[in-house]
Amino acid sequence: MLTLVREHQQLLEMQSESKQQQQGESDVERDNGDEVRGMLKEACLVLRGVCVGDDLRRDFSSAHDSSREVVAKGGVEAITFLARTTLDSIENTPTNNPQSDSKVDCEGEDSIPLNSDFIGTIELLSASFLCLKQLASTDENVHEIVREGGLDMAQRALIIAIQQQLLTLGRSSVALLRNMAASDRYKDDLAESGVGGQVAELMTMFGEDGGMMEHSLALFAQLALRSPHNSRILSQEGVLSVSIGAMRKFRERVSLQVFVSYCFNFVTLFDLMDNRDKGV
Repeated sequence: MLTLVREHQQLLEMQSESKQQQQGESDVERDNGDEVRGMLKEACLVLRGVCVGDDLRRDFSSAHDSSREVVAKGGVEAITFLARTTLDSIENTPTNNPQSDSKVDCEGEDSIPLNSDFIGTIELLSASFLCLKQLASTDENVHEIVREGGLDMAQRALIIAIQQQLLTLGRSSVALLRNMAASDRYKDDLAESGVGGQVAELMTMFGEDGGMMEHSLALFAQLALRSPHNSRILSQEGVLSVSIGAMRKFRERVSLQVFVSYCFNFVTLFDLMDNRDKGV
């Protein structure tokens, strides 16, 4: 799978060096592009799958071992290169959903019509983010992803998801940020960047999507953990109100309720401490 991603990387580098692109794109070339994007997307999802600790046949999961092996073989560099080139392509594409009131989910039946190339590109970027999210299972791996620009790309993609109301991209961006926020090395800068308010805006847009809600609440909990400073920022950005809404909407989703309780405990605890210090 990594070989496929690396071959694509080499091809893109060769195309960049030659800069000999035809002005028109034939149907054959477009079909080939769709096929390549599809293969790369599946490769990312397979790499993600081997790093998920869900093998019930084993007493101890080998997911961390698989993750370390993928990283050791240059997996982070290859996947972040794929994500970077895909994100650059999206940013250089004219807005596909200008000022739309519709919520766009590339996987949903009710999605508004979008260019098929654009949808394929969004799905590829989302798959690469989900793969990086699974690799971000240790502090060392998170540092490697940040070094390759993964944190910056996730934040750029988050802005695109808000501007164009893209559920799939927003959900995968928040999922990646969720795992990266577990590192104390980067969580403060992430909280100070205003990501809490941005994610709260996405939660308001896509309040019906349980996956978006759960990843968002987990991100808030990670940012607030052991950090009074970050908790105050999140409180000021209004994350508690959207968290309450998610708690009420998804009463039967146990894992989401757990993250809501963590979020409340961390953020409200430091609010109470602030009020006590101020004599309130």
